[in-house]
Amino acid sequence: MRNHAILFALIALFAAASTSSAQDVLPPETTHLEVGMMWWQPEPAITIRSGNLSSDVDLVGDLGIEKERFREIRVVVRPALKHKFRFAYIPVRYSQEGQVLNRTIVFRGVTYNLNLPVNTAVNWDFYRFSYEYDFIATRHAIIGVIGDLKYNKLDVQLASPAGSERTEQTVPVPTIGGFARFYLAQYVSVTGEFTGFKFDHNNFNGKFYDFDLYGQLNFNESFAAQGGYRSIKVDYIVDEDDGDLRLKGLYFGGVVRF
Repeated sequence: MRNHAILFALIALFAAASTSSAQDVLPPETTHLEVGMMWWQPEPAITIRSGNLSSDVDLVGDLGIEKERFREIRVVVRPALKHKFRFAYIPVRYSQEGQVLNRTIVFRGVTYNLNLPVNTAVNWDFYRFSYEYDFIATRHAIIGVIGDLKYNKLDVQLASPAGSERTEQTVPVPTIGGFARFYLAQYVSVTGEFTGFKFDHNNFNGKFYDFDLYGQLNFNESFAAQGGYRSIKVDYIVDEDDGDLRLKGLYFGGVVRF
């Protein structure tokens, strides 16, 4: 009986939350289109292995890639108060020329010996397609759930006098998580969201975790400055290839709403 009472109370809470209207939320939450541009300079930690005879290759420790600044495009379409369709794209690019190896590595059957200079190029295109449903939408809080597809396209190339090799992988990962935004004042908000998933299917294993915490200063309902901290973790095993990719760090940018 007690469990039934708790269940009915939860249903009543969600039903009450679902009656929110545009008058219950602040002006930044009533627009229908939001476009953001962020600048992110994360700390990379990327290790890959490609081929039967490959060793683990640390792109930072072995090949010397360094922090770079990337742009991220974010688009949010809000057809109704509690429904959002979201898109994001980050082109991650690293390159390093003439890095002298401090140990011998094997990549796709090619041996790169100690003290050999190696050129490295990393192209990682990260796309995000999401749907968000906000079951609570009030003047002080927006809380919802997110379901999305993280689409990763990775291309890593190594070139040296010993030979040139590359590996290309496409890793689509469905994830699910939550979204919470709290207004500290009428035009100041703090937002946190987390999505993730882990799967194991035949020769395709992977996990993806994405954490984003940021604040917004809304100058009015149409313009806002944004700054936050982002952490992305991707692990995959596809046939004879596997990778461990980590990006984390602060970012800043701006948002325009219509």
